[in-house]
Amino acid sequence: MGADITSDIDAITADLVGWDKKILSVAKILRDKNKSSDSGGCGNFLEDNLSVKVEPDNSSNLIVGGIDGGLLQKEYHGVNIIITRAVCAVFKYKDRKLSDSDYYPSAFPSPKIKVVKSSFDPSSFSSVASIFRLEGELGLACDMLSTQNDMDLLFLDGSLTLHPSVLGGVGPIKKGYEDLVGTVKRMYLLALEKKTILSGIVEDSRSQAFIKNCRSMLDVDDVKSLENVKDTHLLTYLLSVGERTSVFRTVDDNGGVSSEVKGFENNLFSFYIRTSEFDRALRVDFVAKENPVAVASKIASSIFSMSRHNSAYGIPPVIIDADQRAKLSGDELMSVENEIKRGAGRLASFSELRRNSRPV
Repeated sequence: MGADITSDIDAITADLVGWDKKILSVAKILRDKNKSSDSGGCGNFLEDNLSVKVEPDNSSNLIVGGIDGGLLQKEYHGVNIIITRAVCAVFKYKDRKLSDSDYYPSAFPSPKIKVVKSSFDPSSFSSVASIFRLEGELGLACDMLSTQNDMDLLFLDGSLTLHPSVLGGVGPIKKGYEDLVGTVKRMYLLALEKKTILSGIVEDSRSQAFIKNCRSMLDVDDVKSLENVKDTHLLTYLLSVGERTSVFRTVDDNGGVSSEVKGFENNLFSFYIRTSEFDRALRVDFVAKENPVAVASKIASSIFSMSRHNSAYGIPPVIIDADQRAKLSGDELMSVENEIKRGAGRLASFSELRRNSRPV
């Protein structure tokens, strides 16, 4: 490695160490305010303390569902192919031990295939693919909420609100988005009507919602120190294992309310929880009709009980299982390609892009 590169790396390392020291310093300030009960009533927080101790769930019997989806997409000269699969794993705990499991619609369901003929740019194609994947996952969530009356908790892998990358659009994207909004609203409504608690587990949140709600507790320099910091970065220093943050409202309506949450903005809440020593905090979204703090406590206790045994990966096992079953492989894409070629023959629309077929 050359001297110039070594020098650059040394400078980058020093900058990162200094950055983390500032974040650690702000975390200490917030911890001190937490101890003095000087943090209540700020932002969208619903509790007096920024951090709350989580007790493991002592319920001996629990039925928990976890939904995840897989996605593969590929562009061709004239068409694009999207392949998705959604799976719900259901774990039944008895005497605090896993006693049984079940899967919907099956343990390894056949994937769903969509061919898009429009000549979208790559970013628009990604939006179409995301909408198609989410329709499968959230539609499955609606089915589970409708039919599984004995389920205590249903976890989705991801947020309960739509990412900005799938919002709006024109033509087929707009139609797909409008259909997806209808599915999201139906899911919220079912969650409010049923006894099953619906929750979204965000593994790698990029949100700054918690930090925004803390600004009023910090001076100007400390606020500036957190300008480019994610919640989970700060919470690595703020939360200990077995702690969660105060509950806060998921939707900040200062910038307007997106269409899929309109009418439900007062039923959507979030918190962060740290379940493992060597893993980051998870963001947890959930739906509640009343007493969101009590609902958050139940969710947090259940997540902590199920996830604390892995010191490096604190995700509920039911979601890990759903992820493994929903995952799609390159072999499955190749199989779909071969079947289309077998039926359609050599078509210009189905020829490879040049960047994928350059001579070696």
